Amino acid sequence: TVLLVDVSLSMARRTAAEGGAVTTRLDLVKTALKRLLDYLANNLPSEFTALYAFSGACTVVVDFTNGHDSFYDIMDQVDRLGYHDKTNVDEALRTVKQAVQSHFGADLACQIVLFTELPVALPATAVLTCPYKLHVMGLGSTAEHADSDIAAAPADSGAVRFIHDVFVIDPHSQASAAGAVDRLIAAHFAAYSGTLRCGYLSAPVSLHPAPATLTGLELPLSVQLPETINVLGFLPAATLASPPVASRHVLLPALQRNAHALVEQPDFRTLLHGSLKQADTVAIVRLGPDWFGFVHSTTEQKKSNIMLSTLPPGAVVPWLGTLQDLTLPEMKATALMSYSEENRDVQVRPDSNIQTDIQKLFRLAGNANKRQSAVNHARAVRETLATLGLRPLAAQVLRSLHALRDRADTSALAVAVGDVIKEFDAAS
Repeated sequence: TVLLVDVSLSMARRTAAEGGAVTTRLDLVKTALKRLLDYLANNLPSEFTALYAFSGACTVVVDFTNGHDSFYDIMDQVDRLGYHDKTNVDEALRTVKQAVQSHFGADLACQIVLFTELPVALPATAVLTCPYKLHVMGLGSTAEHADSDIAAAPADSGAVRFIHDVFVIDPHSQASAAGAVDRLIAAHFAAYSGTLRCGYLSAPVSLHPAPATLTGLELPLSVQLPETINVLGFLPAATLASPPVASRHVLLPALQRNAHALVEQPDFRTLLHGSLKQADTVAIVRLGPDWFGFVHSTTEQKKSNIMLSTLPPGAVVPWLGTLQDLTLPEMKATALMSYSEENRDVQVRPDSNIQTDIQKLFRLAGNANKRQSAVNHARAVRETLATLGLRPLAAQVLRSLHALRDRADTSALAVAVGDVIKEFDAAS
């Protein structure tokens, strides 16, 4: 987030305040700034925020920083803002865009809150494009906003397409400035708080940045993140690879205020973070009826974070298929020999590779001298396929074994393959 403040000479104009006092337009902006910074400090302490002041030129007052105490350091600099010359919004936006790209790259979503007076003198061409969002906190009247470039230009024009909202401070009072900031917070800085749940384990969490409502051509209705994020299961990170994502959020613990301090409590989120990092695994989560995401660990600049990445609603990952099918089919224990036999504990190794096991089975079955090893391995493959409910694959393996016996060039090999078929066919 970038707070961009107009400090041109026109902001020194005086206006009547409550109780007959006289204040300047810049003083009202300082009041609005402090209210927004206080909210960020107590609700979104991880939000990287910078303060820029502009008139004819644009200068950085406080570079990008985050943390509860850092926001109050920015407040101290707000009081030191003074007046300069004319207003140049074009130069200010270009300076901010360059600073954001140098710090975070060109793809990071950034919100810019422009504190200025109405009407706003917009640049002739679009300086900002997606993923930037510009919110104007305008000092003036509703009539002045109606006559401005923002209200008069078409909604799809290049000069205004990056402007999301205009909040008018009218009348010029402390209460009006506070009300405009409250509307800005409700629309674009509302903090998300919910619950991360996996079976009987759960933990209150918050997301940074807060998720926005998703819309799209294929979505009949807009969708919002639910209050409860349910973990469905786990996949190796290499299996999931890099699917297209709609948004990414840092999964933070819910903050509890204790004696005016923000305290983090150890919880299930911490346990899940360590487990995903250690096992190089991702957790598949359900966000809606046909909406999924995944929780994963990521390391940047030697710091590890747990992230929630949301997939586009209704998206299909080609190499995984329909995500709703990523569950074990319902199995009846009496129909599977591996569950009905006495004193038989069936286990699937975490590193089990079905394809490799089947290839090994055929290598052993094709060697008459490895008959007993082939029989034992056939039993293991049979149990694995039965446990996972892969009956069609088991039937195909059985047909291939029959074909191998028919092609046997010696009677010993035919007998050995027959013993393997007999063992494997026990679960068919």
